[in-house]
Amino acid sequence: MRKIATALACTLALTLAGCATGSSSATRDPELKNTSVILDWTPNTNHTGIYVAQEKGFYREAGLNVKVVPFSKSGVESVMAAKGADFGFSGTDSIASAKASNLGIKMVFNLQPKSSYMVGFLDKADIQRPRDLDGKTLADFGGGFQHIATRMLIQKDGGKGDFKKVVAGAQTLQAVEQERADFAELLSTWEGIEAEQSGYKLRYFDYGKFGIPTTPALLGVSTREDLIKENPKLVRAFVQATQKGYQWAIDHPQEAAQILVKANPQAKLDSKLAEASQALLSKDYWPDATGGVGHADMDKWQSYLDFIIEQKLVYDGDGKPYTQKISAPEVVTNEFLAKTSSK
Repeated sequence: MRKIATALACTLALTLAGCATGSSSATRDPELKNTSVILDWTPNTNHTGIYVAQEKGFYREAGLNVKVVPFSKSGVESVMAAKGADFGFSGTDSIASAKASNLGIKMVFNLQPKSSYMVGFLDKADIQRPRDLDGKTLADFGGGFQHIATRMLIQKDGGKGDFKKVVAGAQTLQAVEQERADFAELLSTWEGIEAEQSGYKLRYFDYGKFGIPTTPALLGVSTREDLIKENPKLVRAFVQATQKGYQWAIDHPQEAAQILVKANPQAKLDSKLAEASQALLSKDYWPDATGGVGHADMDKWQSYLDFIIEQKLVYDGDGKPYTQKISAPEVVTNEFLAKTSSK
C-alpha cells in the first residue's frame, strides 16, 4: 500500500497543472470556468467517463472547461493538496491516508463500489484453494505493498500466509504468464481480459467471496475540502457532469471505449481490450445500489475504514500507523451528486 506523500513543491504542482494528456484538454473559452482533474495512472477504462463528458459536451453544458492532468508519482492527493489540480482519482485507502496526513481531501464521486482486485494465476497451475499459495511466489508491484488481504485469504483457508515475492513492477501479469511467479494481485477488469486475449487463461480467488473485507471504492473522484467550502457550485457542476459521463459510458460501453481510445493516442490503447474492459465495468462494477452511478454506501465505508485502521494499514504524515477512528462522512460525501443519474 502506497504511503501518501505529505509535501509537494509548488513549482511541481504548477508544472503538472500546465500539462494535459493527449487531446483531453478542452478548447479554452473565456466564458467557461477552468478546472482540472488528475489521473491516478495512465489513461484507461477507469477514466472513460471523464473523456465521454468532454466529448459529449457535458462539462461545457455545466459551464466548465476541464483539463486532464497526467498521473504523477508524487501522488494524486498530494498534487491536489498543493493545488496542482482541483479533482483527482483515488480510492478508499488513499483517501484514509490523506485524512491521517491532514491533506484535506474528500471523495465526492464513488465510481466503483465493488472491487475487481483478485488473486490471479494460470489455469494450469497446481492451485486449487487459497492455502495452496503457501510457499509460492507472488509477482509484486513494488512500492511497499503489504499484501495483507492475500495473507488473510490464505490464513482463512488454514494456511500460514507465507509466500515469496519477486518485484515485477507493471509487468506482474507477464511474470505470471512467463512462470517467473506463481500468482499476482490483478484487476480482473483489465489484466484478466488482457490475458484471455493473449491466448492464456487465468483462474482467480475473489477476496470478497472468501469473507475478506474489500474496498467500498476501488476508485472514485475526490477534491479539496477548501474547494468544497469556497466554491460548492463548481464542485457540484463537475461532479454531476462527470456522473452524466459515467452513466453514458454504462449505457454505451462500446462507444465510450472508442472515445477513450481516440482521446488518448499517446497511450496506444488496444481497442479490443478497451471495449471488453469497458463492457465488464459498465455491466458489473460501476452501477451502484441506487441503480445509478457514483453513490457511496456509508455503512460499507465505515466498516472498511474501521478494518484498515485496525489492521494498521493507514499511515500518517510521518509514516506511522494511524490509530484514530475515521468517520465515513469526514472523507466521503454524496451531497454533490444528482438525485438520479442522467440516462
